Amino acid sequence: MARTVSIYDADPDFRKDPKTNDWCWRCQKDLKPGQARRHVRIVAGGMELAHPADMEAFDNTPGDCGCFPVGADCARKMKKLLGDDFTFDLIA
Repeated sequence: MARTVSIYDADPDFRKDPKTNDWCWRCQKDLKPGQARRHVRIVAGGMELAHPADMEAFDNTPGDCGCFPVGADCARKMKKLLGDDFTFDLIA
């Protein structure tokens, strides 16, 4: 069975208003060009994070919202909060 966690387990802060189109999913802070980042896959209509090892299970499924960038600091905090790394490097 595919591993997921609630987005709220990652302790997101959606109060900020990003000024650019390139921002961290978790804290909403703008990411500078070239700044280190990871990504998360949002599924279940935006309510869950998919584990990178199980992402293929969500390909072409209803509720798959795609991948979103996460700043390096937030990626480390998420790993500590979730007890596992739900972030990954996006290879273009």
